[in-house]
Amino acid sequence: MNRNIFRADKTNVGDWWAPPFKYFPFVNQTFNDLIDFAPHKDDEGVYILGGGGLGREGFRPHLERLTQQDRKYKLIAWGVGADLDDSEKDTTYPLGDFFDAFDEVGTRIIQKEDHHHWVPCASCMHPLIEQYKKSKPRYEVGVYSHKRKKLTHKNIFNAHKKNRSFLSLNSYSVSQFNDNSGDSFEKKLAFLASHRTIITNSYHGVYWATLLGRKVICVPFKTGLHTFKHAPTYSDGIISDESFDTAKAYDDALEECRLANIHFYHYLVSKYGDI
Repeated sequence: MNRNIFRADKTNVGDWWAPPFKYFPFVNQTFNDLIDFAPHKDDEGVYILGGGGLGREGFRPHLERLTQQDRKYKLIAWGVGADLDDSEKDTTYPLGDFFDAFDEVGTRIIQKEDHHHWVPCASCMHPLIEQYKKSKPRYEVGVYSHKRKKLTHKNIFNAHKKNRSFLSLNSYSVSQFNDNSGDSFEKKLAFLASHRTIITNSYHGVYWATLLGRKVICVPFKTGLHTFKHAPTYSDGIISDESFDTAKAYDDALEECRLANIHFYHYLVSKYGDI
């Protein structure tokens, strides 16, 4: 039996819309939550895990359940990322060792060395992205936060009084804040697309805004936010004139990410048959 395994968390829109089974015509598949899934070692099918930032210590026990050495099934990671701890931040292999025992790894991380396939999050395949990319932004700047680590007026513009080169919130008409909680993909896309520039500390905030052709300023707090092929402008939390000047849009990002996913799908089918 073939299986799709993902973090089935409807309170996190990125996790909920990341798995590739929502966009590709897999056959004879069942769908399972990584957290409570017990694999069948004698199953001779194909297990596809992803996407999401599953390369974290909290997920290691769940990944190890999948990678038992005497398994008969093939194990494939699709669009996975990693957030390494402080001791690993300077490594040249930003995926860590979480997926070493997998048969195939498609990772959303752009790597200096060609260890695996570059396969960005499969949510790029959602047809709503193309629709909202064509819309015109109504506002200049929007703030989109990680679910558990909120960006606020105070913590991203708190240097304004100390240094007049830094911007105030009002000077750029930032009136809207959002985050990646919930499961409504369309509401998140509508918010991101309605702004010319997005300030965010969320992985999918960066990713989706980039796919929509918007400029992105990222306030990183974890290693996974430094692994984009289409890199945002980075800020240490103080948004300056230079941050806005250097931020750029990637008009071809959507097509490039979609092609990478399509090519990976055809690669897997050619190697493993109907999946």
